[in-house]
Amino acid sequence: MTYEITSWFKFDKNRINLGNCKFLTLKDKKSSPIRTIDIMLAPDNNYVQHCCATMASVLLNCDNTSYIHFHIPDNGLSEYNKDKIQQLKSIRNFDITYYDISKFDFSNLPLNRKYITVSTYYRLYINEFMPDNIDRLLYLDCDTIVEKDLKELWEINLDGYLAGVCEDETSIPNLVRTQLKYSDFCFNAGVVLFNLKEIRKIDFIKECIDYYNENWCIITLQDQDILNGVFDGRCKMLPLCWNVASPYYSSLEWKLKTNSKERYNAIYNPGIIHFTYIPKPWSKGCEHPLQNEYWKYISYTPFKNEYKKYKLKNDINKIFSRIFSIKCEKYKTVVYFLGIKISYKTTKQLMAELYDKLNKQINKKFNELKYR
Repeated sequence: MTYEITSWFKFDKNRINLGNCKFLTLKDKKSSPIRTIDIMLAPDNNYVQHCCATMASVLLNCDNTSYIHFHIPDNGLSEYNKDKIQQLKSIRNFDITYYDISKFDFSNLPLNRKYITVSTYYRLYINEFMPDNIDRLLYLDCDTIVEKDLKELWEINLDGYLAGVCEDETSIPNLVRTQLKYSDFCFNAGVVLFNLKEIRKIDFIKECIDYYNENWCIITLQDQDILNGVFDGRCKMLPLCWNVASPYYSSLEWKLKTNSKERYNAIYNPGIIHFTYIPKPWSKGCEHPLQNEYWKYISYTPFKNEYKKYKLKNDINKIFSRIFSIKCEKYKTVVYFLGIKISYKTTKQLMAELYDKLNKQINKKFNELKYR
């Protein structure tokens, strides 16, 4: 199942409070941290670039009272990509641990949504590979961007709960579909604050597998449905600002319990932006009003070359928009090229040819230069 957003609200972006990379402005970057924030990400080799953007946003927006330890399940990450991740230490120092999970069998779990890979299931095995001395773990999807210091989220009290989660934008219909017995909401699993101390008291992976086997016929959102089922009545709802999904900036209908005041606050004060749905910021045709946040943090990573290509192509598109102007005359779309009226068909062919040629030249030049 693929979800795509085609219509977006127009926001005054100057009113949205976004991350200011405050670590770069700290005068004392070497003082001793008072907490370690353990974060799990689960990229495959195709998603390391986007994972690096998430990691960079964490490193740049957490102050020096926090030390960051990243935990990455490894099911065949290349040494080349691991080196790219290691280069993020140019921003600030952090720890990173890779866990070999090739021994786990994921073959019986469904992959019924486009762009979703088996890596989404790695977190179901956290009891099997995470060290016993870690009591909580923040899981982040690799299509998220952190905009606030995570210490506020990290220190939320989870006593008696298996996890802290944010309500999904389609919470109400999902609640009807999954028929949960104890929860009055469904959550989005792209940001989960796991309480490992409580999770170790249960056979977590067995409960996940059992839930899938008993409810496979109603599962459409893969691991998200499984986690909602296992955590039924045992998870704490977090402020929505910690998982602000794409639909909140779009004209899609929201179907959730969270009140309008909190939704408004999340939109204008996002703690974590979650680029759910397609197209993603790195995909052609993305119109998410905050897509530039992804590219802002990419510019701090070893993939900054991709940012340079994006910026150049963006500039070319602006030039195109000045050369071509589109008007509606007598219910027909009329295009002007440098003030001269031409057919819409001719315009599409001309723009496609120009863009294709420029795109090939851009990629060729950047491959030759090999920026780092």
